[in-house]
Amino acid sequence: MLLTGCAFLVYRAASGGLLPFVVGCSVAWLAYVVFRMVREPGLLREWGLRLDNLWAALRPCLAVLGPAALALMGFGLSRGRAPLLSHLLAALALYPLWALVQQFLVQALFAANLRRLGLPRGAVIVAAALLFGLVHAPDWMLVGLCAAAGAVWTALFFRTPNLIPLALAHGWLGALAYYIVLGRDVWAELTGGLQ
Repeated sequence: MLLTGCAFLVYRAASGGLLPFVVGCSVAWLAYVVFRMVREPGLLREWGLRLDNLWAALRPCLAVLGPAALALMGFGLSRGRAPLLSHLLAALALYPLWALVQQFLVQALFAANLRRLGLPRGAVIVAAALLFGLVHAPDWMLVGLCAAAGAVWTALFFRTPNLIPLALAHGWLGALAYYIVLGRDVWAELTGGLQ
């Protein structure tokens, strides 16, 4: 998991587009999930890849998503930022898939394993928030936004372990943050500027 984060930082610094990394990383982690799922059938439920508690997990995510999305849009509008709509829509549609990989790494592997080691919930939330924030360095505004989001998502995961609503909230808020708050075209960054 930590190797994935380090590889992301190196690849981002050396590459014109993140799409090959995102696809390769997603396929590799999917293979890992399938391998472990076959060997340990109940593991998906433990990791939060489940449907039985979807509604219970979705409600608090929506309670965070709505106000946060309005705050991000209000900030962007006050700065006169209007993203290219087709790029924003593509990011809103696809970013949750990459967010699911990230949520899996941070919540299901990192945070849950720290809890199993006996670390207090509050310390794990802080550690997960710092990890999720720092992987977005050196953009310090993005680091701050991601650390705050990482703390909220980890707390929500501990409350109701389900990665699906977290990935949706992460993907949608992340797209809005990139386009409207940071003024960056995440679709262009991902694809290296391809239209």
